[in-house]
Order: sequence, then C-alpha cells, then structure tokens
Amino acid sequence: MCIRDSCSDSNVFKDIVARLRRRFAELDLDLDKHTLVFDRGNNSKANMALLAKAGLHYVGALTPYQHPKLIEQARNRLEPVQMAQETINVFRTQTVLWGEERTVLVFISETLKQGQRCGIGAAIEKTEKQLGEVRDAIGKPDKRHGKREDIEARVKAIINKQFIRDVFVWEVSQTKPDCWRLQFHVDQERLEQVEKALGWRILMTDRHDWDSAQIIQAYHGQANIESVFRNVKNPYHLAVRPQFHWTDQKIAVHFFMCVMGYLMSCLLYTSDAADDLLCVDLGGRRIIKKKNNNTQPHQRLP
Repeated sequence: MCIRDSCSDSNVFKDIVARLRRRFAELDLDLDKHTLVFDRGNNSKANMALLAKAGLHYVGALTPYQHPKLIEQARNRLEPVQMAQETINVFRTQTVLWGEERTVLVFISETLKQGQRCGIGAAIEKTEKQLGEVRDAIGKPDKRHGKREDIEARVKAIINKQFIRDVFVWEVSQTKPDCWRLQFHVDQERLEQVEKALGWRILMTDRHDWDSAQIIQAYHGQANIESVFRNVKNPYHLAVRPQFHWTDQKIAVHFFMCVMGYLMSCLLYTSDAADDLLCVDLGGRRIIKKKNNNTQPHQRLP
C-alpha cells in the first residue's frame, strides 16, 4: 500500500477497496448492508469502476465547480429535508456520471459556507499585503524592476488563487523611467457574487432506494472517523505519538494497542456500567477527558 505523503487519495483508493473486499469476504459480511463513504479526492472513472466490480455501495462527494450545470439546476428547485437536528434544502436528481447512473443531491452547507467565507477573508488580507509590497518596491526608480510585463506577471502570480483572482481589480502604469505604479482594490460587487456561490455540496450514491436524509447522514458519518483520529492523537491517553519504537514490527504493535485502547474506552462508555450523569455521546471523549483531568503531564514509563 502506498503511504507516502506524495500519494494522492485517488491512488490509495485502489488498494483500500481491494482490502475491504477481502475483509468482507473473510468475515462473511453482507455487502448490501455496508456503504463506503469517501470524499471527492477519491473520484475517478477507474475508481468508480473498481467499486462496481467489487460490488460495494457508496456515498461520495463531487467538486461543485466541476459540475456547474447541477448547481444551476438546483438553485430554484431545492426542497426541505428533515434531518435529526435541522432542516436542509436539497435538490435531488439522477444523472449519468462516469458512464453510470447515480443519484445526486445538491444542497448548501452553512458550516462549509462560513468556513469558506473565513478562508476568503484571510486570503484577501494576505494578498493585499503581498500586492502592497510589490507596489512599494516598484514605486522607487530601479531598472531591476524590469518591464511592465514582468511586473504584471508577478501580480498575476500573487492573485492566482481560487476566488481571489475573481475579486481583485488592478492596473500597472508607468509614472517615469524605471518607476511604476500599481493600483489595486477588491471589487465588492464581484465579492458578493463569489459569496453567493459558496457552500454548495454535491453528493452522489448508488443507493437509489435511500431517502435524501439517509444519504446526507451517511456522508456526515465521516466526522465520526475524523473524531477517532483526533482522539488517538491525545498526548496523554491512547497516544499514537511519541512511539519510542524504531522497527516496523514494534511500531505496528504500538498502533494496534492504541486502537484497542480506544475501542475499550468506547466500549466502557457504551456499557451499562458507565455513569450516565458523567457521560454524553462523544464516542469515548468524555471518559478520556475525565482521565486527563486527573492525570499528571505525560511521562515516559520505564
């Protein structure tokens, strides 16, 4: 299995699907009762073919800017879907993707939208600072500034980011020999248009018989896995790092013990012996937190 940082999710996907298929067969599990959930980084025609060949059901995500027609179809055709704690407006359809018909859901995630807004705000602030440095530098007579084309290339490289390139207006002009002026600002109307396009989420699945709430809930289940990763990185309990091991065999055993420890903490939480007054549905985190509050800073044991 490829585990190097340079490996993309899409490349690792093939190995993971093969492992899952073998594991399901070894445990004699009913494939129809299990659903693989993955994000858009795993999308490719080859990977979709792998899922079909393996007989695995799935819920995945699509990149919105690669499917503008779906977004346009959804804008005025959203219908309310009742989730456990909120109501989400969703557009549902079936369309052919990578040669197969799939059920597609299009909706706006307010959490995603807020995160994107914060990200754009930070990116605008950083870009303004970088452009300001260029403006101050080229305002002083110096042949090393180069030609207009050179300065424009620098500016284009700075603003060449998603959303940012769409909201900045700029101009390079010459004031005197070897002295240039850069003017720039954020176009508020363009920014408003960009914000209207934020927050869109597109899901796809072969679970045509599921209702929209089931599909969305399945996709949101990724958060449970992400929570597990956060918990096993706890520096005081179930600590994956530091390892204090150097051989592959001992590192594998160390990881296995950490996972088993996390499993035991979750079982303790869900058992009847758990104190209902002290525990809430946090997948073991309340138990771990309670231990941390009564534990001295981590020390290496002999």
